[in-house]
Amino acid sequence: MLRTMHEGSVQTTMTGFEIVLISLATRGFSLKLIKTIHVSERPYYLAFAKTGCKLAVGFGDCVEFYDASTWRRVGPRFKKIGSPICTFGTGEGFIFCNDFRVESYTIGKRATQRLLNILPSDIIGLVSPITIDGIAACEDRSVLAVTLAKCIILYDLGHSRRIKTFALGEDFGGETISTRHGFVEGYGRARIFSFSGVGEPFMLPGQADTSLNFAYDRFHDILYSGGTSGDLYSWDLRRKRLIYHAYPMDHGVSAIAFTGKHSLIAMGSRADPKLDDSSTANALVIVDGRTARVLCRAKFKTDGVMALAFSSSGEELVEADRNGTLNFFRLIH
Repeated sequence: MLRTMHEGSVQTTMTGFEIVLISLATRGFSLKLIKTIHVSERPYYLAFAKTGCKLAVGFGDCVEFYDASTWRRVGPRFKKIGSPICTFGTGEGFIFCNDFRVESYTIGKRATQRLLNILPSDIIGLVSPITIDGIAACEDRSVLAVTLAKCIILYDLGHSRRIKTFALGEDFGGETISTRHGFVEGYGRARIFSFSGVGEPFMLPGQADTSLNFAYDRFHDILYSGGTSGDLYSWDLRRKRLIYHAYPMDHGVSAIAFTGKHSLIAMGSRADPKLDDSSTANALVIVDGRTARVLCRAKFKTDGVMALAFSSSGEELVEADRNGTLNFFRLIH
């Protein structure tokens, strides 16, 4: 049986199983700022490796790697980066796009492994400048989805061939994230695509706003999405149904991250504190993913949140700020 709850501006729809877990939201959580690193450029993307504490930071034209336990830069600095990063596998590795080549890199290795070249013939309706808006790899890394302007391309990495191209109605694609069932792309409305290329994409139900970014709970097969009105969607992908639609923030969501530890979601906003005095206190919030209840708000100097990432342990959170800093938080509970 479904129930709808109203708490101020928060509206949630939950199953009986999730209602049992509401009491967990009353536990106290806080974020402690433990380190701020000033970087040379504005950071746009963050990704932790699935194990260990290695962090990839993507800038407008390069990518750097950091050890989050020492806050020191490690490994080489790759230039000509203008696209998102995603983690892969179980080791300390990353996938990123170097110009129009998709490469993988593991901390400690001397060179990258080239996975594929993106050819102009693969791209529908060439748009200038051509940008890569998202990449997602299936669990065994055999297939890679690359979202570009006007299209999504599926590549079979084992046979170095293109599987299928999905045409997009928009001029630009959106953020892309892999799930158990395929990958989700969300410029405008969130849709699930199959890595096999078979069938048409499935539009996730109950969307009243534009989906800007995604986080995924792989254990429970739940997708979270932040919207332009400060809202948060939660979908059960196995049953293909909306769990809740809530409003934990006052501004459009610019970044979102999930950790399976305590099922927490970090949500960030790029609201300009010069225009809105309240945005400094509301730019970063921690939300209980099961109930959409705000557990704490981080107060720190910010010009707007560009990206968020939880460490593999779920105890640390990194925020990439528009003012050119990386802020390392520790979750206290």
